[in-house]
Amino acid sequence: TEFVIDPLAITITIENKTSIYGDSIVKLSATDNGIVDGDTNVYSLSTIATSASPVGSYDIEGTALDDNYTITFENEADAYTITPRTVTLTWGETTFTYDKTEKLPNVTVGNLANDDEITATITSNKESINANNYVATVIALSSTNYNLPNEVTTEFVINRSAITVRIENKIWKIYNNVMNENLKQKLSKLTTKSGVYVMKDADQNVIYVGKAKNLKNIKWRIFW
Repeated sequence: TEFVIDPLAITITIENKTSIYGDSIVKLSATDNGIVDGDTNVYSLSTIATSASPVGSYDIEGTALDDNYTITFENEADAYTITPRTVTLTWGETTFTYDKTEKLPNVTVGNLANDDEITATITSNKESINANNYVATVIALSSTNYNLPNEVTTEFVINRSAITVRIENKIWKIYNNVMNENLKQKLSKLTTKSGVYVMKDADQNVIYVGKAKNLKNIKWRIFW
């Protein structure tokens, strides 16, 4: 007589797996109750996700390897998830000198994978042109494969610009109540008669010609 041994029907439930972008793919596994003791290589699991795959969900595919089993695979769709990698932020120079241009500190983005080069978007808590204290914040990264860390701010300062003002020497020639004794003596000898008088500068250039009914009563002024 003939007889038949039918394949054993079993269900394999694929377990969800997660790894961080840039890290190696973790070992895939499943719940496989029903396999006869001693049997190995009954099925295999695989995914197209790699360490270079972008953030997202990927299927885990089950493949039957043993004809003694009829296998139903469950939970294949989107069973593998790659999550964003958290970067490090290293701030550059945070002390500047006022020069009428807007200032922002640079930041170096670290803990990258797959030779990625990404940039950070930085803002200030207020327009950072004038001398003052400020706070810079990284608000975004140029790749969705990465997350910002918890600490994304730094303080920075724009110092006043130091300048030197050189005051030029000036000579005062004073003809008034604050005059030296020599000048007082000369003025005391002026006549009370009418006449014409001439004022000259230090280089003996005539700067004023006037006349008075009483030369002694002239109101003397201050000149540079």
